[in-house]
Amino acid sequence: MIDPQRWQRLSPLLDVLPDLAEPEQQQRLAMLHERDPALAVELASMLASARRVAELSFLDGSVGGAPVPQTLVGRHIGAYVVEEYIGEGSSASVWRARRHAESAGPADEVVALKLLHLSRMSPVGMSRFRREGLVLSRMRHSGIARLIETGVSEQGQPFLALEFVQGQQIDAWCNAQRLDVGARLSLVESLLAAVAYAHEHNIIHRDIKPNNILVSAEGAVKLLDFGIAKALAADPLDELITIQGQHVMTPEYAAPEQVNGGAIDATTDVYAVGVLLSQLISGRRPVARKLPCEDRDLAAAVQTAGDWRTTLAGRRRQLKGLWPVVERCLRDEPEQRYASVEALAAELRRHRLRMRNAKNEEWVQ
Repeated sequence: MIDPQRWQRLSPLLDVLPDLAEPEQQQRLAMLHERDPALAVELASMLASARRVAELSFLDGSVGGAPVPQTLVGRHIGAYVVEEYIGEGSSASVWRARRHAESAGPADEVVALKLLHLSRMSPVGMSRFRREGLVLSRMRHSGIARLIETGVSEQGQPFLALEFVQGQQIDAWCNAQRLDVGARLSLVESLLAAVAYAHEHNIIHRDIKPNNILVSAEGAVKLLDFGIAKALAADPLDELITIQGQHVMTPEYAAPEQVNGGAIDATTDVYAVGVLLSQLISGRRPVARKLPCEDRDLAAAVQTAGDWRTTLAGRRRQLKGLWPVVERCLRDEPEQRYASVEALAAELRRHRLRMRNAKNEEWVQ
C-alpha cells in the first residue's frame, strides 16, 4: 500500500506519464529525479511494469480494442452477485449487481459494478483506478452517481460499486420526450450544477458527453464516469505534469488545450458543455471546431433536420440569442469562454427567462 502523502505525489504524475511516448517519459523522469530521486525511482518501476503488462497483452492479442468480456453473471464479487452486463470502456467493464443477503448493508441493493480489466492490472492501471475511487469518494451531490464502496474480488480484480442509474443518455431522452428548447436548457442547467459541485471540490471532469450523462424516468440528471477526472491541487511538480496524454480524452468533446497538451481548468468542461449544447439543440456537434450553421442561426439547422426536431421548428424566438452562448463556450482560447460553469448556467437561465417573458413565440422578421 502507498501511504497517503506518497500517493498525493504519485497520483497527478500517473494521470499523465503513462500516455506519453517512452522518450518523453524518460525526460520527465530525469527532471523529477533532480527534485525527488526516491519518487522518480518508484514511478519508473511502475511505468516499467506497465510496459511489461502491455507487451504481454499484445502477445496474447488482448490489446487493440476493448476485450470481449467473459460473462460474470451469477458470480459473487465482494458483497454483490452479478446480474447483467451493462457495457465497458478501454480500461473497465460495468455490470449490474445486487447485494447478496449474507452481506452487511441494505438488502437487495442494486449497484453498477465497475471492474478493472485484467489486462490493465499493472501498478499504473491499478493506481489510476484507485484514484477514480478517491475522486468519487469526495462527491456527494444528487446530480453525480455516488460511490458506494470499493473492493477487490477473490481473483484480485479491483472494483468500484457505484449508484445504479436507470435512465437514458441525455440526447436520447430529449429526443424521445420531444422536449422544446427551454426544457433542454433546463436539463443542461441541472448538469452544470453537478459540474460546478465537482469544480468546487477541485475536480475537473474532462469527459462530459452524452454517454456520461443519464436522465432518469423522473427527469433527474446524473453525471457519470470520473475515470479521467483531474484534480487541480497545487503541486511543486506542476511543470512536469501539464502535458496531457492524447488518449485520455474523447476527441469530439475535447477542448483545444486537451488536444494540444495545454493547462486544464474549469473552462475545459465549459467547452465540452458547449459541444453538448450544440448537439442537443441543432442535432449536430461542431465538426473540426466549426459551428453547425454558417449563418449561426440555430433555427436554420433545426428547420431542415426533420424527425424529432420538428418540435423545435418555428420556435425561432426561443433560439434567438442562444447561438452566441454556444459560440462563446467553443472558443479556442480558454480565457474567452465563460469563466465558470456557474456563469454559463446564469446565461442559460437568463435566456430561458427571456423566452418565458416573450409574448409571442413566432420570430418577428
